[in-house]
Amino acid sequence: MKQEEIKTKVNAILGDQLNVEEKSIRMEANLATDLLADSIDAVDIAMELEREFRINIPDKVWDEMKDYQVGELYDLVGKLTNEQQA
Repeated sequence: MKQEEIKTKVNAILGDQLNVEEKSIRMEANLATDLLADSIDAVDIAMELEREFRINIPDKVWDEMKDYQVGELYDLVGKLTNEQQA
């Protein structure tokens, strides 16, 4: 899957889950401090990422996800989708 497609889909999920405009989502934005995601939001985002991309996000990542930057989510999804395809 191309990086641009990942970014588009991740931004759509973040926009929907956090009620923010997709065009306002920046790579360096922190989920908790900039996009105001709490732990429940992070779980919802993780579940939606798993469903949309057909990936399995490790439990450790679920616990840390609310502290991620958006760019880290792009990288995580890219890595996990590539592992699934291999």
